[in-house]
Amino acid sequence: MTDRQKSPGRMLYSALKLGVVALIFFFLVRVLVRNWSELGRHEFGIDPVYLIGSALMLIPAYAGTFLLWDLLTRWLGVSVALGRAVGHYAISALGKYVPGKVWMPAARFVLYEREGKGRALLSVAVAMEPLLHAAGSAAIFLVAVLIVGEQQVRFLAGVVPLVLAALAVAMHPRILERLLNAGLRMLGRDPVRIRIRYRDVIFLLVLYIALYQVYYLSFFLLIRCVYHLPLQQFPYIALCCSAAGIVSMIAVFAPAGLGVREGMFFLLLRGVMPESLAVIVALLNRIVTLLVELAVIGIVLLVSKRSVRYDEAPKGEQSV
Repeated sequence: MTDRQKSPGRMLYSALKLGVVALIFFFLVRVLVRNWSELGRHEFGIDPVYLIGSALMLIPAYAGTFLLWDLLTRWLGVSVALGRAVGHYAISALGKYVPGKVWMPAARFVLYEREGKGRALLSVAVAMEPLLHAAGSAAIFLVAVLIVGEQQVRFLAGVVPLVLAALAVAMHPRILERLLNAGLRMLGRDPVRIRIRYRDVIFLLVLYIALYQVYYLSFFLLIRCVYHLPLQQFPYIALCCSAAGIVSMIAVFAPAGLGVREGMFFLLLRGVMPESLAVIVALLNRIVTLLVELAVIGIVLLVSKRSVRYDEAPKGEQSV
């Protein structure tokens, strides 16, 4: 089949993806318009103190994500200088806003291969990072379900442990090594040794779980800027955030979970606040996180540009 024959199918698939995202946002706006009078009853307003606090908490959260990637690559033996690592991560992070979920890891392959880092071990880091994100979100979701006891999602308390067990097996260095070397043998390449220890993987997972608490607290402050939600509801907010994060990772058609994350937030938040405010929080969260993330990426690139020239490939020792 030629590219010309494929193109109508690709165009249709792209149109369907765009249509799903547009439909979700249309639904959210429709809910907001339909319940507009509800805002007056709740004396709707945005508290700038909580809003600024929410935005400021996102900065160390994003910085922590950058640093955990650097730590993962160091333990795998494919690290570069810290300044270059955060610069590479910042550039690749822009790729998640492109549909397909492949542009972010693809950018890292290009940048790290220019540093002389081998594709084989780098692929382990690229594969392990989303597994750590998924396992961290799943662990928080399980604990939150058990604490909250929400009947709508309590049935997942039996499913999530199985998912966690599967992720724990998938992240084991020896299993990853065997799978990777099996693929390398098929390609006629030399085998590699994955140096990271399983206890280091578990330690990284604990750090990701702790990092997510910063994200979730930021989201809680964002809610408080429009609605006075009691602190006792934080476990439920953690449940909402972890569920939205997991679903947005699965939704490969949505760049950065666009639309999907907002839809999940609305569906879950309306259980603890009015529907109109749930829509506003979901949309406001997208705006705040997008602006803060782009600001952090911009600052990182400006700072790293002093020592990093991305138009010049540094010479490095080639590895497998």
